[in-house]
Amino acid sequence: MREIDRIRGQLRSALEANAWHGPALLEMLSDVAADEARARPSSGVHSIWELVLHITVWVRTGISGTTGKRFDVPDDVDWRAPGEDSRAAWEEAIRDMKEAHRELDEVLSRTKDESLEQEVVGRDYTLYKLLHGVIQHDLYHAGQIALLKKL
Repeated sequence: MREIDRIRGQLRSALEANAWHGPALLEMLSDVAADEARARPSSGVHSIWELVLHITVWVRTGISGTTGKRFDVPDDVDWRAPGEDSRAAWEEAIRDMKEAHRELDEVLSRTKDESLEQEVVGRDYTLYKLLHGVIQHDLYHAGQIALLKKL
């Protein structure tokens, strides 16, 4: 099996199901309503909705890094507040996150293992590290979402 296919499998597990640690990101979000997603249980804590938007931004950096494009993420893009407060807007945020993951998977399906050792444009790390970072980032924030749901 190609290494890139292993990475794609880990990305899918972190997002969809069969994650080793427990519920995957989408499983964690499946019962979150818009009002719960927007809630901020404590000052200085990001909402679930903000975390979903943030995750989406960083999945897209994985796409940029894989396609050889430089990426910079300004603070106002990295951590942005949800727009419209509605169920439809919340569902759109989830769809956008899923679409970003699907796009990354599609790009990775055409990526050769040899590319994994190349440095990412504008960074001092390889594509291998970036892709594993995207997966770790998904799981890190999935854990935060799990805690926010309990609050």
